[in-house]
Amino acid sequence: MQRLLVWLGLLILCIFSVYVIYIGTMNYKGYCFAQSKYLNEDEKIRVAVQDDLKKYPTNLYWKRQADGSVLKFVKPVQTIPYQDTNEFLKLNPQCCAISSVAGHAQGELHGSGFETKVTGVVSSFVAMNYLIRYTEMFNVVDVFVMKQDIPISNCGKPVRWFNPLNSTFDSIFLLIKNWKTL
Repeated sequence: MQRLLVWLGLLILCIFSVYVIYIGTMNYKGYCFAQSKYLNEDEKIRVAVQDDLKKYPTNLYWKRQADGSVLKFVKPVQTIPYQDTNEFLKLNPQCCAISSVAGHAQGELHGSGFETKVTGVVSSFVAMNYLIRYTEMFNVVDVFVMKQDIPISNCGKPVRWFNPLNSTFDSIFLLIKNWKTL
């Protein structure tokens, strides 16, 4: 009888271990159990864009001197908002790409780590590169390029608190340059 209980206990332990390994493997591969599917790249990009548009415009941009050197950070006064995700993607056709690492904006790449992938907290990053539009004096339209990496969970939730560098992470951003347009 005692042997039977030991074997039964080992069988239960093996079944539980296989189940945990299965769940971890599926999470690591990016499977969303709540939706019973893998999200495609377009779904992840749209989630990141929608999340970013909630915070649009960004708080800061580089204020440049005439020679192009950075003078200080300032907030755009009269931003031109995007109407929706479709307009954003239409005006920024090559804006976004899915990546397994963050840090594209700084040129220092960092992965999300085994523990966040196996739990499904961060499945991938959406590397975004798009225009922030605003008007200056005399209604001159001006833009600057915004770069950031937004971590996305397996089920398509932006994970703004996640930081691959263990520092404050709202979004990794870098403002490249100031462009003059129409």
